[in-house]
Amino acid sequence: MEGKKFDVRGNIQKFAPVILMLALMLVLTIVNRNFLTAQSIYNLLLQVSALGVVGLGAMTVLLTAGIDFTGGFGLSLAGVSAGALYVYTGGNSAVLVVAAVAIGALVGLVNGLIIVKMGLNPFITTLATMSVCKGVSMIISEGRQVKIESSFLLNLGSGKIAGIIPWSFLAFLAVAAIMYILMNYTKLGIYTYAMGGNEDAVAYSGINKGLYKILVYVVAGVCYGFAAVLTSCQVSVITSNISGDYLMDGIAAAVVGGTSMQGGKGTVQGVVIGAFIITLITTMLNFFRVPMLLRDVIKGLIIIGILIFGVAIDKISSRKRAA
Repeated sequence: MEGKKFDVRGNIQKFAPVILMLALMLVLTIVNRNFLTAQSIYNLLLQVSALGVVGLGAMTVLLTAGIDFTGGFGLSLAGVSAGALYVYTGGNSAVLVVAAVAIGALVGLVNGLIIVKMGLNPFITTLATMSVCKGVSMIISEGRQVKIESSFLLNLGSGKIAGIIPWSFLAFLAVAAIMYILMNYTKLGIYTYAMGGNEDAVAYSGINKGLYKILVYVVAGVCYGFAAVLTSCQVSVITSNISGDYLMDGIAAAVVGGTSMQGGKGTVQGVVIGAFIITLITTMLNFFRVPMLLRDVIKGLIIIGILIFGVAIDKISSRKRAA
């Protein structure tokens, strides 16, 4: 009996995000009779898509006990740069997608090289590159918008299957599947978890931890670049302000989904659930018509509460294991 009781307590933190997601869905279903309509579900899945991709990128960095603040304006830079090439090539869809992903990867590469080769703190480094990305994206865009007219891209952004499932959500699931394989069945994934657990042990075992840490930031950048494609296609235009709330919401989706900011702990499926939680919170605030000036405050307080709960459960579990 004691063993079973311990197992239940040990799994509280594991299943808490799922329970929270279902609870939010239940509340919205009760207070809003239109929540379960096809259009509402479509809108929910649409909003989850790009946020989830950003969250997956944030997760990879958090697993190494680092942090990446370029998820927002790195996304903007990838978008406007790819948009300029899209216009230059006469509206070539493939150019937009490849360029956005490549530029996102380049931003990640720069972050990784500075952090590894110069030994700078990830917090300070990515905060600085975030500012650079913001400035460069504004210079490139010059305040102009690039209208997306490609039927393929427009369908990717707002097209749907069976009148309810957005293509962009399927694209997000495809990225999540790729990330799941990457994080669980490749050396990069295994070493990423190991670096977050004990970075010195990784170095002592002869693994080139610097190379793999750089690759982690590159993978994060690729995610941000693809998120730029999804976001731009959803609104049919590319601007320097497409970053929106992706910076903090992306990190929040990863953390709320169970990714530890101390590194070494987190799952792809947790980020997927975390993206739903953040989107449901936003949906609830919109439904109750909370003033714009208060939404970020309330959302932040809710996220802090969730994180405090997670930390408390983690400490209880650690004490039980020690005992």
